[in-house]
Amino acid sequence: MPRQSANTERGSRVALEKRKNTASWMNLLRTKILCPSISLRYLARERKLSHDSAAKRWKTYERERAKSYSEEKALVLAACDNRGGHNRTFTRVQSILLADIVRASVPSMTHAQIKDEALKLHTAIHTQQHQLRSIPSPLGTFCASDHFITRFKRSNNLSSHRTAVAYTPKPKSGEDKEIEYLNYVTEIHGAILHYGASLVLNMDEAAISKIDPPTTAVVAKNSGHAAIVHTNIGSMGQQITTMPCISAAGDKLQLCAVVKGKTPRCLNRIISDASFPLQKVRFYYSQKGWVNSEIMQKWLHDVVQPYTHNRPAALILDSYTSHFTDEVREAASSMNLELIQVPPGATSILQPLDVQYNSILLNARKKIWREKKQQDAFLEDSVRMAIERQSIAYSARTKAEGVAAFKKAFLLPAL
Repeated sequence: MPRQSANTERGSRVALEKRKNTASWMNLLRTKILCPSISLRYLARERKLSHDSAAKRWKTYERERAKSYSEEKALVLAACDNRGGHNRTFTRVQSILLADIVRASVPSMTHAQIKDEALKLHTAIHTQQHQLRSIPSPLGTFCASDHFITRFKRSNNLSSHRTAVAYTPKPKSGEDKEIEYLNYVTEIHGAILHYGASLVLNMDEAAISKIDPPTTAVVAKNSGHAAIVHTNIGSMGQQITTMPCISAAGDKLQLCAVVKGKTPRCLNRIISDASFPLQKVRFYYSQKGWVNSEIMQKWLHDVVQPYTHNRPAALILDSYTSHFTDEVREAASSMNLELIQVPPGATSILQPLDVQYNSILLNARKKIWREKKQQDAFLEDSVRMAIERQSIAYSARTKAEGVAAFKKAFLLPAL
């Protein structure tokens, strides 16, 4: 790789050579202006310069003069060696700075905007008091051409993509969020006082994996390999949706799970010869394995209604679209169930299951998985086994843990 010239106070050897060439061309052009009768070929041969280059530079001089530029500026534009373009006039430091500006831009910048920003950056740096002497060309020679943009993107790992319009709601100020959170907590407190703690529920989809390996494990020091766990599946695969639901009194409603499939036959491989923990689980299916409006309606009738017996109650849900369709609202209204939405972006602090309960289930599943693997390292991992672990972990939870989750989410009033 060629050594990069150093911009010292005296200038690099390469830059000095370029300045000498520029001075030679300036001298040739001035002589031609003073003595038009002398041929360019003679002047070039006398100075050991290229005749073709002399002719091109004389044409450049005449073209710039035709633009009403002064004689001195036209001479500078014609005499300067502009080869190398942006490689010389736009430094690597400037390129890195411009790339940071492009990456941080919201919305993303177009080619025209990058060009404008490059010109501003170049002008701002090269009009300072101390300029690099290794850049003999005038400011006007850098134009941020299309070729410059292409090379700039390639060297900074940037690329052009089609734009996609995404709806982004206007961010709320801190005060607005505080008011929204306070209104939500106050509404829950009122529901608990009105309906009773046992009739204020929280349901949240908890995604579980086919395997639940520990995050870290201990191996011999300097062993040179990671802590290995054996599994029969190639990857974590699609996660399975389960639907735990608890009340502010710590009660647990029946655990439900959603299996990926198009017909009820997809449930046969799980339900047939099911173990006792699996028999406790109510199963649904959908094409993507996610909760949809139809499953929500069935869940309300199959699980919530037998628990509330149509008594006035409240159900806390996050802002997932399927939770609040017209059909779901109508089904909830028919059983005297009030739906309360957790403020968007606040589930980690204001939804009991997210605040604490789901993490307890995860740790319990990991413990069960580890114990079973210790008994049989090559035990088959499957959807069925994953749901069974979730059922065992869910059944082991106490009322105190459910109450603690509501307290940690600030939803139990001080009575």
